[in-house]
Amino acid sequence: MFLIVTEGTTEKNYFEMECFRDKPVKVEARRGVHPHPPALLKTADEWLANLRRDGDLHPGDQAWVVLDEDDATDQQLQAVFEWAAERKDRGVGFSVPQFEYWLLLHFADAKGASTQKDVLDSLMQHWPAYAKSAQPSFTVDDVRCAIARAEAKVREPLDSLEDFDEHVGRHSASTTVHLLAERIITSLYGR
Repeated sequence: MFLIVTEGTTEKNYFEMECFRDKPVKVEARRGVHPHPPALLKTADEWLANLRRDGDLHPGDQAWVVLDEDDATDQQLQAVFEWAAERKDRGVGFSVPQFEYWLLLHFADAKGASTQKDVLDSLMQHWPAYAKSAQPSFTVDDVRCAIARAEAKVREPLDSLEDFDEHVGRHSASTTVHLLAERIITSLYGR
């Protein structure tokens, strides 16, 4: 099972797409009570504690927090990276400047995109009807293409915000959401 705590509706809708649904592998996305990193971590920890208490948390299950840079402080973002680095069954899907960059990678390489405006303008060229509440309907092949494009910047999980800044940087658009998407796709469909 993949337990995904998201910052917003856009992210939650993405992980509820048809291509992520399969009975043996459950993908469950839950929007955090508040979009700031401390609230997302609290939601994740409470969810995990409830599943553990009820006997519904099993070996191999994974918990992820998916968020954007937004107005979070470096300290708040670092706390999410540390939470994920504590255990192999946790991860962070971090996008700069926003989750829509990950959506854009389903259509194009997105070279030159660095600001929210750049990302949204490019996304709207490929998906004119896009809105925050949109229900994506990407195929497995679309997701695999996005994963390959994202891997050009980030090849493996990064354990800290400092690692992210050193290896990728927050000066241009990038994401680690593909690390989660790849695990889900591999669990559902194999390599």
